[in-house]
Amino acid sequence: MQTFKYTIIENGKKVTDTVDAVDINSASAVLRSRGVVIIGLELSKRTNPASDKGEVAFSKKQKLISKLLINSSHLEQAFEQLSVMLEEGVSIINALTILKKTASPRISRAMGAVADSIEKGSSVGEAIERNMPFIDPITLALIKVGESNGSLPQMLSFASKLLSQKREIKALIIEALIYPVFILFATACVGLFISNYVLPKIINFISTRSATLPLPTQILVNINQFSLDYGIYIVFLAIVSLITFIYLYTSPKYGVHISRLILKIPYIGKAIICYSNSLWCNTLGVLIQSGINIIHSLALTEKTVQNKFFIQQFNNIRRQINDGRALGSSFMSTHINDLAPIACSMIVVGENSGSLDRGLIHAAEYNQKELTKRVNMMGRLIEPAMLLIVGGIVAFVYIAFFMAIQSATLSVH
Repeated sequence: MQTFKYTIIENGKKVTDTVDAVDINSASAVLRSRGVVIIGLELSKRTNPASDKGEVAFSKKQKLISKLLINSSHLEQAFEQLSVMLEEGVSIINALTILKKTASPRISRAMGAVADSIEKGSSVGEAIERNMPFIDPITLALIKVGESNGSLPQMLSFASKLLSQKREIKALIIEALIYPVFILFATACVGLFISNYVLPKIINFISTRSATLPLPTQILVNINQFSLDYGIYIVFLAIVSLITFIYLYTSPKYGVHISRLILKIPYIGKAIICYSNSLWCNTLGVLIQSGINIIHSLALTEKTVQNKFFIQQFNNIRRQINDGRALGSSFMSTHINDLAPIACSMIVVGENSGSLDRGLIHAAEYNQKELTKRVNMMGRLIEPAMLLIVGGIVAFVYIAFFMAIQSATLSVH
């Protein structure tokens, strides 16, 4: 038996005490059976293995570049294979050596470096943190917890599923945007070709015959001339506007307000809310299920959402829990209750019944279904809209050309 020190919220009050158990999983199960919220749980006289240790020898730029160069599906597969091998009793060194032969080149080199570090005495978590800069904080926390309580195979499987869910949601959104982006690009290319090569020749042909340009053709000529005269200023204004938006969004003073306004954009805002809810609900559910304390779980969950308004609400929730407030009432008192009412209701019920993790995962599944529905509907609405816009442009250009040629032909006769 080992002694574990814990901090919990019980009946709205913060309680710190110790409990005896075989391992940290058993201690967590004992506390959760009492229907309490676990804020902290660690082996007595030892630091919390789930907490961050030391500084990583990688800059933010190096981490970003590494993440961009790594295929998420390859990383998911590597973690899943590692989980299976460890579950079957293969040693961590042998499992990493096997993966080194089958993984993609970058992951293979990283796996080899991790195996070398472990052989020299490093823990698995420290070795991965030191040699795999593309690993996100949530995956790293799961690995460290799994290593400390003997559930590393399960934690690797959890990490693989979380990465898979993020990739699937992003792929769903990108797939819906591919068609309209392609149509806009094709339309722009055709427009540039007509403006720079076709239209000038037709204008010269008509002008040599002293013919008057028809109204549609004159409008097209004026639009073309305006774009040639002021196009550079329009592009400059667009770039300045984009830079200004990025500056305001990233600034501490205005970022939260901009993020909140984005959530109010019709249809798109609701899709962003569903996307954020799906990510944070699933992440928080998995972290709590893995035994990570609630404060650390919320801090890690914050990093899954990019919207600053969501991040501000999670900061408020953590402050309230640190002040001794219950998890459910903390969520209910913030705007998260307006953005994710089902998830907040699940948290209140799960906090009292001990099924907090399952309730959050169910809420994540609901939001992912809503996101899929909205993205698919958006794709179906964008397609006819793009056809109407592009079709209207093509029809106008065709009429302008036809009338110009007709005018030139009549002038000859």
